[in-house]
Amino acid sequence: MALTLSTLLQADNGAGDWSIAVKSGGHGYPGSNNVVRGVTIDLGKLNTTTYDAATNIAGVGTGGRWEYVYADLEKHGVTAVGGRDGDVGVGGFLLGGGTSFFAGQRGFGCDSVVNYEVVLTNGSVVNANASSHSDLWKALKGGGSNFGIVTRFDLEALPTRDLYYDNRVVPLKNSETVISTVVDFANHDESEADNALVALYTYDAKYGNETVIVLIYANVEGDAKAGTSYEKLQTVPALTNKTKMITMAEAAAGSKLEGASR
Repeated sequence: MALTLSTLLQADNGAGDWSIAVKSGGHGYPGSNNVVRGVTIDLGKLNTTTYDAATNIAGVGTGGRWEYVYADLEKHGVTAVGGRDGDVGVGGFLLGGGTSFFAGQRGFGCDSVVNYEVVLTNGSVVNANASSHSDLWKALKGGGSNFGIVTRFDLEALPTRDLYYDNRVVPLKNSETVISTVVDFANHDESEADNALVALYTYDAKYGNETVIVLIYANVEGDAKAGTSYEKLQTVPALTNKTKMITMAEAAAGSKLEGASR
């Protein structure tokens, strides 16, 4: 990667005369991981996941997808604060902040990063952490790929666990109930930190070419008793409803959207 970047910067008039785009998983909106006049660096092959039991650190390649990261870590009895959808790329998620099922307990995904392996624009490779290049370590927590190309993230690992996972689709006419639930959910204090709620409005031909509301409620400690806010949504007649105890890898694999869908 260092050779790639230094070569591109020296080509013709260098990247001052054109642009370099960086792609991890490519989960963003169409075209956001590419560039019209320049070169796209696809990091998809940097997808190795390791675990060091002595330090409890997971080393995750920036091109990994969370579905496979979780599966690799579960072999060691641990997991990590990562994406909810299986095809989300590691790099874009963690460099953008990263909202996960663990947000109530752990904050953003980037809050779990203890070290970044980074290729700087001069081609040098550094490790950015609390004691070395600490300004870069802070800047990369939500700073995107503006400060270099991250090739590996070292994350604090968590003991693996099953999620209580409730996924339901409700008709659009229940919008007022959904919105009031989201507001009430956000008003709770840290006593509800084990709970996570995703609510999205989507158009899906499977439901008669109508806009529907997809709801995902998860408890990261596997507590099957729904949080007080979510209880009223459980009384709304659902078009579909699946409730189960599943691993992070299973949840990520089951939440992927089909290609070319919006």
